[in-house]
Amino acid sequence: MREVVATTPPPPRWLGALAAVQLVNLVYWTVRLVGGERDAAVVMVVGFAVALAAATAGLVVSRRATLVLTPDHLLLERRRHPLTIARGDVRGVRGDVPGRPSWSEVVLIDVGDHEVRLPVLDARPATLVPRLQRWADVNEGAAREPGAAEAPPA
Repeated sequence: MREVVATTPPPPRWLGALAAVQLVNLVYWTVRLVGGERDAAVVMVVGFAVALAAATAGLVVSRRATLVLTPDHLLLERRRHPLTIARGDVRGVRGDVPGRPSWSEVVLIDVGDHEVRLPVLDARPATLVPRLQRWADVNEGAAREPGAAEAPPA
């Protein structure tokens, strides 16, 4: 059994549009620079080259990752640095705000000697933490948030 639990959100569409616009501007000003116009064209070519590099770097850095559960392993599949965690190695799962998965931004997995920080995923930690705790069979009590249970009658 192989279950995809979550993926990283795609990069914003405006970032791709920004890169395309910067490329068009860079080509336009490069043609003007080669054509003999030197004053503003030099500044514009350098400026648009830097902007294009920044937009391209933003697209590359926001690479996609997929969180997959198998019966024996948790896999974080991504182009560079894929991560595999054996089910037996997991000692605990929590959000980055202790005791409050609904307030958390990311999921932290305790793997004995170190803690693995998952990237921001499309599934919120409030749903991922209990799901991963059940899968690894660890710290079920920590999944409940303080105050989530009904108050005893007065």
